[in-house]
Amino acid sequence: MRVLAATFAYNEGEKIRRTLARHPPSRAYDLLVHDDGSTDGALEGVDPSVIVLRHETNRGIGASMKRVFQYALDHGYDVLVIHAGNDKDNPLEIPALVGPILSGAADFVQGSRYLGGGGFGNMPAYRVLGTRVIHPAIFSMAARKRVRHSSTCLAVSPFARSAAAKSARGSARGRLRCAS
Repeated sequence: MRVLAATFAYNEGEKIRRTLARHPPSRAYDLLVHDDGSTDGALEGVDPSVIVLRHETNRGIGASMKRVFQYALDHGYDVLVIHAGNDKDNPLEIPALVGPILSGAADFVQGSRYLGGGGFGNMPAYRVLGTRVIHPAIFSMAARKRVRHSSTCLAVSPFARSAAAKSARGSARGRLRCAS
């Protein structure tokens, strides 16, 4: 299966350079970074093995993600991994993240900092406090039910992409095999 790992940048400066540098030079996936109109020059001179997509002006993370999804579909990728461009996610965990998809056990996998084996990477202590305590408390109050945490990396297979598109139209809900 062909795997594409994608990350995103908007004036991430040194963070995106560190993120890209943490990917092993020999890897079983292609690496893509989407620059959403950055003006900081962070992606100048990036390794030529990294696929770079750019918006000339900032269009937002939604537009960037749509463009990456379309790129993955147009170029025949079987699995798409989305991870942060701010040096918080560990690229060395990508093989474990896509493992359940490659083995056929899942169509969608979502990483978590909070489950056993998860880690906070390079996240500053104030962000750990925010994501572990403040964010869940605020969302729990707003949702009027307990929200335990927010999520991090994710990987999807072609079936999941297809089912997700159908689900948006209401015809394929509940058919995804998920792992976390």
